[in-house]
Amino acid sequence: MEELLEAIKKCLGDNYEDLLLKKAKSVFITPSVNYAPPGVRPPCIGIKDGGAIRKELTGGCIEVIRRVHLAISVDLFKGEQKVIGKNDKDNPKPGVLDITSVLHTLLDDNTLSLDGYISAFCEEEAESVAYGDVEKDVFIQQQIITYRYEWEGAR
Repeated sequence: MEELLEAIKKCLGDNYEDLLLKKAKSVFITPSVNYAPPGVRPPCIGIKDGGAIRKELTGGCIEVIRRVHLAISVDLFKGEQKVIGKNDKDNPKPGVLDITSVLHTLLDDNTLSLDGYISAFCEEEAESVAYGDVEKDVFIQQQIITYRYEWEGAR
C-alpha cells in the first residue's frame, strides 16, 4: 500500500496545475480524510489508504484489491460555484467536480507503472459535503472519491 500511495502522490503532485491546485504540496498522504497538514489550504487533495481485500488464486498466486480514498477540498464560496467552480481567467476557483474530473483523466486505467498492478478504476464518488467553523470563519466543500487498484502476483 505504501508504494501505491507514494505513486499517487507523485502523479498528482507532478500535475498539480492541471488539478487547479496552487502548489504541489497541496497533495498529501493523510491519516484521515478530514485532516490537512499545517499550512495547507484548499484547494487540496488528501490521499488515504482504504484497506485491502486479499484473495488466493491457483498456482501459488494471490490477488489484492487495494482501495485509496482521495479527499478533495475546496474553499466554500458563493452558491453553486463551490460544487461546479468558477472559470474566471483572472481568479479561477475550482469546484470539487472540476478537480474530480481531472483526477479521472489522470488516474483512470493508470497503474502508475507499478509492478503487478493490472487495473485502476474509480469505483465510487461520494456526494460533496460542506464543513465549517463559524468561530474561525473557515468553510470548505469536500468530496471523497474511491479508487480501486487490483494487483496480482506470487505469494
